[in-house]
Amino acid sequence: MAKFGQLRDRTAEAILGVLPRDQPSRWRSKGFVGILFPPMDPLATIVERLCAWKDVTREDKDGKDCFLVRGQVFAYLGKKGVVVKLAPPQVTEALKILGAKRMPDDGDPHSREFVQIPVTGPREVERAMMWLRRACRLGRTAAGPV
Repeated sequence: MAKFGQLRDRTAEAILGVLPRDQPSRWRSKGFVGILFPPMDPLATIVERLCAWKDVTREDKDGKDCFLVRGQVFAYLGKKGVVVKLAPPQVTEALKILGAKRMPDDGDPHSREFVQIPVTGPREVERAMMWLRRACRLGRTAAGPV
């Protein structure tokens, strides 16, 4: 029966890909260096992608990090995600997302066009980008031709 130390060494060799000492040295791994990336900030990823879009500018309005297309606000960063401006049929669809909620506009508290799409992790980034594309498209058409 193998002793604990030998068993531990064999397990470490299997995990690290190191061959036993009786194998030729050219087949033995010299070690493994892994690269650790910092955890991805989903909102930072969204900001980076939005800033790369054509006609999209980023401004600070009323203490909010806003995104404009042709001078019209189509989205801003909320406390728990991204707040997008949508057409009424899209608002109904967006509110079906778990955790989504209407966000009243400061200028018009009866405005029902803004919906907060929750973004808590990397998985929600793509979903938020889909809604941001819709909001940006709506903003472009509302602004009219260039």
